[in-house]
Amino acid sequence: MKSGSFILLIGVFFLASGCSGEPGPKEGPMASTTVSNHISLLPETTHLLIYANVKSLKQTPFGQGLGEQWDPNIRRDQDDEEYREFKEYTGFVFERDVNEIWISGGSKDDSGDHKGGAIVRGQFDQDKIADYAKNQRRQSLAEQEFEGHKIYVSEKENGDLAFAFLDAETALVGSEQWIKTVILQTKTGKSVTDNPNMSKFLSQIPNKDYFWGVVDMGGNGWAENLRKHGSPFKGAESLEKMKSLVFYAKVGQRAEVIMKGDFTTAEEAEMFADMLNGFKAMAKMMVSDDKEAIDMLNEIRIKTAGADLELTMNLDKDFFDKWEQKRRKFEKIEL
Repeated sequence: MKSGSFILLIGVFFLASGCSGEPGPKEGPMASTTVSNHISLLPETTHLLIYANVKSLKQTPFGQGLGEQWDPNIRRDQDDEEYREFKEYTGFVFERDVNEIWISGGSKDDSGDHKGGAIVRGQFDQDKIADYAKNQRRQSLAEQEFEGHKIYVSEKENGDLAFAFLDAETALVGSEQWIKTVILQTKTGKSVTDNPNMSKFLSQIPNKDYFWGVVDMGGNGWAENLRKHGSPFKGAESLEKMKSLVFYAKVGQRAEVIMKGDFTTAEEAEMFADMLNGFKAMAKMMVSDDKEAIDMLNEIRIKTAGADLELTMNLDKDFFDKWEQKRRKFEKIEL
């Protein structure tokens, strides 16, 4: 939050607003038609898609407990001078006014960079936010017109960050190129649902109410780059054999998070599962004097079925409390 970038500040809080703040009216998850309509705005080239229904998640017992856990951190972030200035001028409070988020990663551009961004549904005062961006900040943003929409672009040399409003309830935050693609998508063009791989992965998610994601790993080379650029994660080479990753959460008193990886062969899936179970066993040895820490690790279950690997975790407020208490022990474990 100390970067001084107004747009980055927006992006960070859109993602971090999660489960903090006062829960809204008691109601069920938002209609699936809303989710579908916004998915249709994402380009066909999207290979990473993450969705979070922040408003509905805050209304669950798990979300409310998690909000209590994160509130002190959120309050510390709100001490940032630029955020206080933004909030006072616009009346927009990230942790209160964000409803839903769609995070999208696209294909590589000519420079080799992956372009992407986020669609955010919430309550916005467009005029005040735009005025703040142009006139009230220490460094104003460049404004441009595109297909009837105003896009505000960072003038920093290393910051391909921009934002725009589609309507009174929908904001776009991301690269300028990605935002223009999404705006054009409102008029014509194929969406991510026309991408055969992504459409197949989306159909594999049984619960789309609160939090889920799909990643098409084929041909993107991200795991290879992770390994070649000195990542300490020893399993990066094995990840290159994974074709896709699907994850979702079943939320109530607790959150059951399920992650499924699709490998090219059953042997590769089994090898990766063996590696994860090896890490888990090593971690248990390093905290062998701490029963609570061992119980936490036992909440992580790993299994395979053919070329598919499944990892399941049961999370609740106590899990995050314990994680914070034992963080230093777990940080010593090298993956």
